[in-house]
Amino acid sequence: MERNRNKSTPVPTTSAAWVQSTLNALRQLGIDVDTLAKNAGIERDMLKNPASRWHTDKLSHLWMLASEHLYPSWMARIYSREVEPIQYGVIGYVMLSSPDALTGFRRLVDYLALISNASILKLHEEGRFFRLESELIGKHLPIPRQRYEYNLLTLFKMGKWLYGDAFAPIEVTTRFGKPTYVEDFHAVFRCPIHFDHSYNSILYSKDAFKMHPRLPMPEMAGVHIKIADHMLRQSFAGYFPMDVETAIEACISRGFISRDRVAADLLLSERTFKRRLNAHQIRYTEVVDQVRRRMALHLLADTQLSLSEIGERLAYSDPSTFTRAFTRWMGVPPSTFRSGSSGGPLDIE
Repeated sequence: MERNRNKSTPVPTTSAAWVQSTLNALRQLGIDVDTLAKNAGIERDMLKNPASRWHTDKLSHLWMLASEHLYPSWMARIYSREVEPIQYGVIGYVMLSSPDALTGFRRLVDYLALISNASILKLHEEGRFFRLESELIGKHLPIPRQRYEYNLLTLFKMGKWLYGDAFAPIEVTTRFGKPTYVEDFHAVFRCPIHFDHSYNSILYSKDAFKMHPRLPMPEMAGVHIKIADHMLRQSFAGYFPMDVETAIEACISRGFISRDRVAADLLLSERTFKRRLNAHQIRYTEVVDQVRRRMALHLLADTQLSLSEIGERLAYSDPSTFTRAFTRWMGVPPSTFRSGSSGGPLDIE
């Protein structure tokens, strides 16, 4: 288990729930996971602590060892397993309480660090499609292709669990060459697979991202988001990028947002604040956008505030500025999004 000793640069780690679920998947393949975990330096007893987190290299080592035991249909066998909701933790519930797949996956992007801050998920709009791009962060060990493939498989399976079989991809891309088990890819994803690509991703139609969860719980969205926010801040307290988000949200909640005020809240001079933003490769305006978007989604879905009141809560000078910003984020104006959140039509074309 890893503790974050250097708060300025968090150790890339993965949650105990994800590690345990990975071991469960490998066990289904007939692999001796007790020996595998021991050889990878993963103490099984420590996994019983839900707050424990594991260094990214230990998970890579686990997959290196596991790759020696995988057979051609390993992906299909793992896909056939029952979904373990605990694998996704509170994020699964945040997505279930989201009005549609687009909002759900945007929230997954926002809260993914709860599962693993060694994993990066990006959501791109490409014409009539949305692409989920997945990347992993290593430290000293190379990351085996099977770990990337397992991540794509789990992302794909998560979509099916949340939105049903109709939530089907248009294509899958991977940075790796064609493997000996290529038929396994086609049997699982049932769409064109592009190997030797520039990134690992799954492409969906915009229609798919309009879909509602099969087990919706919209009335719980506010509770789930508060829990996720609390867990995120607790897990990465003292980590500068997270502290910046917290300070920005506090300023917005007070009705105004300015770089100098955020710096003051962090007890930093403007020059030092700018230097630390640059050191962490943080674009201040992008973080402000991200925080406002997260707050807007919550206020639209879980309160009865008018659009002008929400714009004011987000420290916008006038309602039209808020409407333009929200449309840029989500592809629809806030009024349309709210009708979709209430079960009405949600047209994102």
